[in-house]
Amino acid sequence: MLRKSLKITFFNLTLAGALWAQAQVLDITSPTSGQSISTSDVTVSFTMAAYFAVGDSACADCDGFVRAFLNDVQVASVNSTADFTISGVTDGSYLLKLEAVNPTGTSFNPVIEDTVSFNVVGNPELCAPYDVLVYPGDGRNTIEWSEPALGASGGLGCGDFVVTALPFTDINTNVGMLDDWDLTASDGEDVAYTLNLSSETTINITLCDASTTYDTK
Repeated sequence: MLRKSLKITFFNLTLAGALWAQAQVLDITSPTSGQSISTSDVTVSFTMAAYFAVGDSACADCDGFVRAFLNDVQVASVNSTADFTISGVTDGSYLLKLEAVNPTGTSFNPVIEDTVSFNVVGNPELCAPYDVLVYPGDGRNTIEWSEPALGASGGLGCGDFVVTALPFTDINTNVGMLDDWDLTASDGEDVAYTLNLSSETTINITLCDASTTYDTK
């Protein structure tokens, strides 16, 4: 029984040591866990153990490459330890995972990975609230404001054009417009329409003719 117990203990120590060693292979240094980022471009920095050579997929002279995931969706394949950027990340909470895989893209056993959680705030930049009022009170203040708009009757706000009335139809182009409404993995010149409503309303929107390939969100 003593010999069996010693064998089990030795096996557990060996397995724990292997898992600890694998965990030290890859380490995300930026962003840090819990960090709040105010841009749509997230710069990722990481380190690899000196004995792990990072290269291209299917390489013959490296140990493997690194895959990057945001909320379990792959967003990049990395073939060096240099910093890289994930663009078009909008407001929200994210789990960044980096996993080192072998040259064929297969996970190691145990898996070599590291994760951090971070937040993106203020992207796209929010419009300033309209008509901010502060009411002083006994030990507390009450703040009241209206939606971002140019006046009580509404206005352009953050959009490029105003929906003047319903029903509304417009034929336009995004040529020459800015890329200021980024979505993850989606870039390009965009157009935004502002619709000011004074009460809860249900509307139906049709975007683009069926023969076009215009990207709409």
